Amino acid sequence: MFVSNLKLWNFRKYWSNWDIDLEKPNLDISLNRWMNLFVWPNDSGKTAVIDALKLVLKTCSSEWIRLEQDDFFWDTKDLRIEVIISDWYENEEKSANWAKNFTEWLSFDENKKPQLRLILEAHINELWKILPYDIKAWNDEQWSLLSAEAKDYLKTVYLKPLRDASHELTPKRGSRLSQILAWTPQFNPNIDHVFIGALNDFSEIIERYFKEWEWADWISKWINELLNDFWKDETYIKPTEKIDLKYILELLKLSYNEKKPWLWSQNLLFIATELLYFSLSNDENLKLGLIEEIEAHLHPQKQLKVIQALEEQSKQKWFQLILTTHSPNISSKIDIENLFLFDWNGVFSLRKEETKLEEKDYSFLERFLDVTKANLFFSKWIIFVEWRSEEILIPAIAKQIWLDLTKKEVSVINIWNVWFSHYEKIFQRNDGKLIDVKTSIVTDLDLYENDEKWEERDDKIRQKRAHETGNSKVFIWKEWTLERCLFKALWEDIFKQLVLKVHSKKFNETDKDVWEILKELLKNHRFHKVKFSYILAQEIEEWNVVLDQENDYIKYLIDAIKYACWESIW
Repeated sequence: MFVSNLKLWNFRKYWSNWDIDLEKPNLDISLNRWMNLFVWPNDSGKTAVIDALKLVLKTCSSEWIRLEQDDFFWDTKDLRIEVIISDWYENEEKSANWAKNFTEWLSFDENKKPQLRLILEAHINELWKILPYDIKAWNDEQWSLLSAEAKDYLKTVYLKPLRDASHELTPKRGSRLSQILAWTPQFNPNIDHVFIGALNDFSEIIERYFKEWEWADWISKWINELLNDFWKDETYIKPTEKIDLKYILELLKLSYNEKKPWLWSQNLLFIATELLYFSLSNDENLKLGLIEEIEAHLHPQKQLKVIQALEEQSKQKWFQLILTTHSPNISSKIDIENLFLFDWNGVFSLRKEETKLEEKDYSFLERFLDVTKANLFFSKWIIFVEWRSEEILIPAIAKQIWLDLTKKEVSVINIWNVWFSHYEKIFQRNDGKLIDVKTSIVTDLDLYENDEKWEERDDKIRQKRAHETGNSKVFIWKEWTLERCLFKALWEDIFKQLVLKVHSKKFNETDKDVWEILKELLKNHRFHKVKFSYILAQEIEEWNVVLDQENDYIKYLIDAIKYACWESIW
């Protein structure tokens, strides 16, 4: 079984009205069977979803989970969480095996397959105290309380962010390692294990030692004198009387051979131990892992290995994973259909049936969506550009118009080609909803300078404008190339001074027109665009070159920056 759907009303940020309307949940998210990766900037609601699942299902850890007043949106006094757990087994025997534990609470979906529909409803009274609440299940006729035994089958494995792996792996009562070993037949508590005999022999040696040790008798007498008024029995030192397999297993520790294990190695060991624990559980248990910030303490290369392994293991071992991340490394590696984008308008899955992305787009993104481009999943606003030159120049130009892209949380993403639609369609939905991210697309017409081809120019503009959506706008170079626009936007002598630093020999030919030399280099792909852009960006940042914001040949680029920064461009 797996968590197939989650609905929230008035929980944390998910709110739309004061009264709960069962037909209109504030969040309605359908989850994947295997892997679910939540991405987007902070405060977008990722942790709220994880915590809602924890409140309903509870976890295998010893942490105390309960509702707090902050879980209710603002001044609302009612909240509701609904979780649907579906049967994923095609094998009837396996389906029956888990269903038998929830017989009186099962309902059936539209395909006549069993499901467990759970709710948590909570209320605050006039004194702002949270009233007692419990988990209920719907059996197609009525809601009824879930038994403690049934709840036990629903517990999830939860790994919190910034986890203290060394503490979690320490030998202690109810340690995870002792629970894992208890699953194996070799450590069945009903067998006479060799460890118990060995520990009994060791206990006799200890007890004999303290009987013969002169200081032990002195310690006992001293204690007896202190306790004489209310304790008459004699005291003496001896080993613990609780000698069983559980006690022995709780003394064991899982560790590396390293004398001082690193944080990342401890973290990996802890993750592996937790996932092994619930993958060993039988088919009656809900196999769900909740992991926040999987990248904690992990080097970027380790992050790639971990997420790839988890994606493969979830299918092989039949468990469901829900993860949150702030890492472009991880989001670039995972299957894009497993990604969920969070913003203030809701949660958006990138499954094929829900986006405007076509099959060819998924294939393209799987190949070309690397770490630098995956930054688009963590930016509030985006400027897409074709090449490195624009990527270098735009931040410098933004500073000269008093807009800091870093402070505005705008990312300039270089896609290294003109295939903007593959990326822009990530934010386009089949249901027409808008994801709250504003994008500027900076491009050129891919036409060489020819004033006679106006029809071809207009066709190109229409093709480029087709990329525009509700939250995206296309900004097209006025001339056929960036360098041509910069040539016209700057004084010719200033432009020549800059290109002399790149092509000193070529532009010192005084008998040739500067533009003719530049055009020749551009057409033959011999102009060092990146180096020129770097020099120009430095001059702009130092105010040695001051741009005219109203100049037609540079204004479109300034407008692209302003649009992404939510500044007026009119």
